[in-house]
Amino acid sequence: MKKRDLTDLIASRTNMPKSAAAEQVHRLVHDILDSLRKGQPAELPG
Repeated sequence: MKKRDLTDLIASRTNMPKSAAAEQVHRLVHDILDSLRKGQPAELPG
């Protein structure tokens, strides 16, 4: 799944504008990568 696919999925399921969903996906990916760069685990349970 690409970021665009995830953005579209979030936008359609939440009735959120695509621009807002894209911002949330961007923040999520940024935070995960930041944690990994610091040597911290990045878990997505559930």
